[in-house]
Amino acid sequence: MSPAWLLENSLVAGPLALAVALFVRLCAPRPAVAHCLWLATLGVLLMPRLPWIETPGAALRRELRAQLGLVPTAPAEPVPVGPQPSAVDLLRLAATATDEAPAAAARVAAPVAAAPAGLGRAAWIGPALGLAWLAGALVVLVRSLRRIAPFQRLVRRSPRAPRELCAEVRHVARALGVRAPEVRLVAGVASPSIWCLGRPRLLWPAGAPDLGARARRALIAHELAHLARRDHWVSWLDLPAAALAWWNPLFWWIRGHVRHFAELSCDAWAVWAYPADRRFFAEALLELQATTRTAHVPLQGLGATDSECKDFERRLDMIMRKGTFPRVSRSAMLAAAVVAALAAPGFSVGGEETCSAPAPVVAAVEARAKSVKLSDEAVQLLKDGDSKGALALLRELVALEPENAWAHGRIGLLLVDAGELDAARASFLRQYELGHDRPTALY
Repeated sequence: MSPAWLLENSLVAGPLALAVALFVRLCAPRPAVAHCLWLATLGVLLMPRLPWIETPGAALRRELRAQLGLVPTAPAEPVPVGPQPSAVDLLRLAATATDEAPAAAARVAAPVAAAPAGLGRAAWIGPALGLAWLAGALVVLVRSLRRIAPFQRLVRRSPRAPRELCAEVRHVARALGVRAPEVRLVAGVASPSIWCLGRPRLLWPAGAPDLGARARRALIAHELAHLARRDHWVSWLDLPAAALAWWNPLFWWIRGHVRHFAELSCDAWAVWAYPADRRFFAEALLELQATTRTAHVPLQGLGATDSECKDFERRLDMIMRKGTFPRVSRSAMLAAAVVAALAAPGFSVGGEETCSAPAPVVAAVEARAKSVKLSDEAVQLLKDGDSKGALALLRELVALEPENAWAHGRIGLLLVDAGELDAARASFLRQYELGHDRPTALY
């Protein structure tokens, strides 16, 4: 996947993201529905090339490629480039002044050499952008690894949680229908979180204040909801996606909404599982949110009180209101999948569009250059007295240029010499049909 491809995807993902933002703001759907829509939009933005079916998104992507000049387009009609002498003219030149034939052939072959030169005037821009993109991706990967590796070592060195806390986690896991993860006490963090590098673990702050059993149960439910919703699957793709699209502000905007509504959805799960504990849950979030900003170790993984979650007041308001079942219905998931499939720029016949428009023009110029070469070689063989070799080259020339009247006439003369009068008569008639008058055509 290249920056140009992501830029083309942005043509579709950008309007789709605006539509999703408008829908969420006006209709205020459940957090899980909003998260599903934003996740589908992120998928459209990062969609790789998949040569399956034609979609509106593929048509928009091709239009963008044409507008940006990423694919050169051919004119509706071939544009003549300089004088293009016929094979007859070149053969006459070869018969009288053989030193002029190469110059004429060079004039015919000139468009083949001139076209790539015109297209490559700004050829350095692509490699330069590619190097800048790779450099930025490398910086993102290095910074992320410098942040992740020390925290991973800290998690491995951290002790296991007490039996009482592990028992609470298992009880909540059974209520949510998920497998209870391993629980570790991590020093320096101020909030619980799910660490999903490798096997998911629940990280609990070492020395955390006693929030009470009911608040602790709601916090555990929030964290385990990430596993129930498979948010850790999305988290596994977060680092490579950030390395690919680090330069694209649309990616960071969409990813921020995905994370925000993931947190709101997990809040809805916790409130749904323990509706009587909503006030204790809100008070615990307020206390942990205040201590997270001053924690010695920055919060990692899927956190309950992520400091990047901007709309914290909305979280508290949703927690205190009566909620509904937090999962996404099948109809909503199907609708999001259909929207993503229709808008996906990666779905296109034949995969990546190639520079196929100029192919007929280039093929015609190459065929013309080859015909000049065959004509020159045929004349040389005639001078050397090799009639059979000249006849073979002239027949190849006629196969390449069926309307080459001179070649048909020359073939007729050679067939007369060979005694094949019927075949010679056919060649002379074809020469006459192509515009030569009868005396000239039939000699």
